[in-house]
Amino acid sequence: MCDETAKLVAAAAADLGEAPTDDEIVAFVKTTFIPATRDEIARIRAIGLPAADSNKLNGVLFDMEAVLDDLAADPNKVLEEGSTVFDDINRRLDDYGLTACGSGTDSSGSTDTTPSTVSS
Repeated sequence: MCDETAKLVAAAAADLGEAPTDDEIVAFVKTTFIPATRDEIARIRAIGLPAADSNKLNGVLFDMEAVLDDLAADPNKVLEEGSTVFDDINRRLDDYGLTACGSGTDSSGSTDTTPSTVSS
């Protein structure tokens, strides 16, 4: 599930080219990254969470939605020097073992495509 979203976001990020403008990055965040990530959260919730980890994972999903809400209100945040809006969430997902949903690494060696890395 997260792999599919990561591939979609990575393909759209690749279309931005080597040196996207700030406006292109902001448009990518608004039209691709935020909707794809919200859809991923909805799909995760739809399949359900393990009962033993439900509180922990719901907390991460809630925090993801809060970051997405902040980005939707001000997508220019991803342009700030050293922007790391998803670092804590990625770490928590990685710690749980969901690296494809967190840092974006998987067995194929794909990498993170969250806005903080897209703009760097």
